[in-house]
Amino acid sequence: MSMLTVRNSLHSCKHICHVQVWDIRRLERDVTFASRLTYAGQSGRITGLCPVLDGSSVASGSSSGSLHVWRVEYSSKPGGWAPDKYRGITAVRQLSPGEGSILQVTPWGGHPALLLYASQRGGVHCCDLRCAADVWHVPAAPSLGLAQHLVADPSGQHWLAQGTSRGWVCLWDVRFLLCVNSWQHPQRSGIDAMSLAVAAPPRLGLQQGSLPHPGVPLLYMSAGLQEVGLWDVLDGRCHQVLRVLNRQESQLSTSESPAALQPPLPAAAAGAPPTGLTNRPSWGSAAAAAT
Repeated sequence: MSMLTVRNSLHSCKHICHVQVWDIRRLERDVTFASRLTYAGQSGRITGLCPVLDGSSVASGSSSGSLHVWRVEYSSKPGGWAPDKYRGITAVRQLSPGEGSILQVTPWGGHPALLLYASQRGGVHCCDLRCAADVWHVPAAPSLGLAQHLVADPSGQHWLAQGTSRGWVCLWDVRFLLCVNSWQHPQRSGIDAMSLAVAAPPRLGLQQGSLPHPGVPLLYMSAGLQEVGLWDVLDGRCHQVLRVLNRQESQLSTSESPAALQPPLPAAAAGAPPTGLTNRPSWGSAAAAAT
């Protein structure tokens, strides 16, 4: 299920071919509990939503390979700014890259007109919505799996992390289009979700000074059996695991160590990344790229 909030309205989709628009202010007192608008102009199952163009519009990707940008039209009361009456939906731009299903969409930090999207056969694209042209493109290696999840640099336009269906995580310096690091989950489990850890290390449950690379971004990643790990993107090390135990495990005095904390697989056992993903700069330049 994908959800996002734009100006007091909630947009949602769940394995369906349309997007529903809800008024957050009226959800509690609306006895009908009905959506205000529905965007059904896109074929295929909706696979992702994200705000674009300063939050005034929404980008939606679908399993049919289409990418639509649209906005909700509404009117406000005099002197007010919140939506009062919803008047309809206006299409802004429609793209069909022709690279299979759109797997993920996310805004690219630093510019409201730039949109990141991952496709089934074409890798990751950064598209300028003003002219519907690519600013840059990161290729996809089929042996790594599908790039289903993306985490972009929130403070600038330097790095991009992508998680694949085969458990690979690749960190790219998009200024030079180089993969500065890549690793595979010890269980080779597909990456189910990724999110940037924005709090300070003590707020994350880590001791001050315990990180080998201070200032390097940390990612929360869901992979494996009911596990969420906190990973260092520079060296692919897991520092923390949040885990849900079943009833039998909770009754045992000791339980099996989480998979994410197990020693990493040797390159030969994990399957070495294909040519083009092994261009790793020195640790100093990689740290500069990640920060």
